[in-house]
Amino acid sequence: EGEEEGERCLREHMAVDRARGFDLAAAPLGHLCAFQLGDDRWEIVLSYSHLILDGWSIGLLLQELPPLVQALVQGGPVPPGPKRRPFRDYVAWQHIWLQSDDCKRQKAFWLSNLRDLDSHWEMPADHKRPAAKTFRGAVADRWLSPGLLPALRTLARQHEASLFTVLLAVWKVLIYNYTMQRDLAVGVPVSGRNHPGLQDLVGFLYRKVWDSDRALDLAQ
Repeated sequence: EGEEEGERCLREHMAVDRARGFDLAAAPLGHLCAFQLGDDRWEIVLSYSHLILDGWSIGLLLQELPPLVQALVQGGPVPPGPKRRPFRDYVAWQHIWLQSDDCKRQKAFWLSNLRDLDSHWEMPADHKRPAAKTFRGAVADRWLSPGLLPALRTLARQHEASLFTVLLAVWKVLIYNYTMQRDLAVGVPVSGRNHPGLQDLVGFLYRKVWDSDRALDLAQ
């Protein structure tokens, strides 16, 4: 009965928390709750806005949570966390770079060369594209057979590419077969941590870059 009651409270908390969301103009934009469901069973619920954490940061935090939660549960001293550069330093660095001549030069170059790139894919569909974007969509999942993955990894190694690059190429071939458009722009998520000092930074550094055959030619 104790575990059932704890699980009920946990479900209620998650439903209320999800419906409440966050006020982006007021702190905090994240919180952590611990629920004891039994003598040796706990559930940890971490809620946060993506304004403060990206997926990479969650991985860093999950590595630190077990000893922290154990100390809180056992009433022991809280272990000190690792010393990290504060996120505000990254924000200040980005602000300085955005005002730099290098940033302005890069922005002018890409805007000039990609201004006429058509970001719309003329996909065959049952209905016409709406005049205004609604951003209402859906997700279609397709699972690869277990035997296909080793073959894809081998293909990637043969071409000195990552598995992601191979799958992106396959995706573009598929879209080309539907659209007959060669210059396809695809948004690609990146961690934004290409500097060694950013590897252990907690914050939101995730960004999207776009990939197209034209961008590749210009970069070379």
